[in-house]
Amino acid sequence: MVFRVAIPSFKRVDILKEKTLKLLEKYNIDFNIIDLFLENENQFDIYYEALECNLKYHDINIIITDTEGIGAKRNFIRNYYREYTDQENILCIDDDIEKIFIMDKEIQDLKSFINKSFIITREKGLNIWGVSAYHNPFFMKDNITTNLKYICGAFFGLVIDRKKEILQTGFNHYEDFEFTILHFIRDNGVVRFNNIAIKTKYFGEGGINDSYGGRENRKKDMKEAGFRFLDKYKKYCRLIQKNYGYDIRLNYRAKVEEVLC
Repeated sequence: MVFRVAIPSFKRVDILKEKTLKLLEKYNIDFNIIDLFLENENQFDIYYEALECNLKYHDINIIITDTEGIGAKRNFIRNYYREYTDQENILCIDDDIEKIFIMDKEIQDLKSFINKSFIITREKGLNIWGVSAYHNPFFMKDNITTNLKYICGAFFGLVIDRKKEILQTGFNHYEDFEFTILHFIRDNGVVRFNNIAIKTKYFGEGGINDSYGGRENRKKDMKEAGFRFLDKYKKYCRLIQKNYGYDIRLNYRAKVEEVLC
């Protein structure tokens, strides 16, 4: 199965090298299938200088998005592959992924899992697959579901189907929740591998925090965006408050006909 790897990144070139690129290299995923999406020319110069000094990074394809915020970047990525390439299978991964687990053990063959995930998703006639956002084997299940379960934006697979309408988000916070819902409505399901989980540091330095001008600004937007999200999708989600701010919980019992009414 042919696929490309899409990595959005912002002000975290060192983290990118130490985490996600090191992870992909560990699993023998060629750097020549990686597309690195950066915000502007200034970020390009910074990343290019940091990556150019090492020959193994030379095959990485760098793309400037001219966007602000993760929501706009994810919109750009979807549009880029749909309109300007013939690619159909896209692995989207954040720049700070440390490890990937099957239940309580690190995955042994990441490439085989990715290939299998795209095959299963296509066989089900669906267009997005994901994994558990947190590694806690106690709450993980060794199954695959297609109901309304959260597809975390940090690591997921996207099948580009040009016969269907393009999906775009209007959110920065909760953009992956909106994409989950939009795929559920349009495609009648989302694929989640509940026995697979990622290890990453949410709310880490740089990245989204820097795009907001700091963590506190980000928290303020979480609240505003959370209530806006609830108002838009209140039939099948709820808003909860946690120590780090607000969060969304999806109604896994929701049916497409309920969403469309």
